[in-house]
Amino acid sequence: MNDVSAPSMKWFRRMALAEGWSVILLFCVAMPVKYLLGEPGLVRVVGSVHGALFLAFMAALSAAHFRGMWGWRRTLIWFILSVVPGGTFWGERRYLRD
Repeated sequence: MNDVSAPSMKWFRRMALAEGWSVILLFCVAMPVKYLLGEPGLVRVVGSVHGALFLAFMAALSAAHFRGMWGWRRTLIWFILSVVPGGTFWGERRYLRD
């Protein structure tokens, strides 16, 4: 990893964790409520928040790449981790913790 300012890395880490938690809330809370209790409203709310957080994470990932934090390989790894449920948690432990 190149030398990067602490605020940039902190922002990226926060986006990664927020995106990870939003997918857990979507899959483990909102979707069971929809399919077990027949209440789709929570999926709309949590799904929208997750979508916004995913886009914010993609913006953070793009910024990290174009600021020179990582090359294409690490950027691609983070993209793949973002579409695997829980992947951003693994990435945070593997790549972001000192």
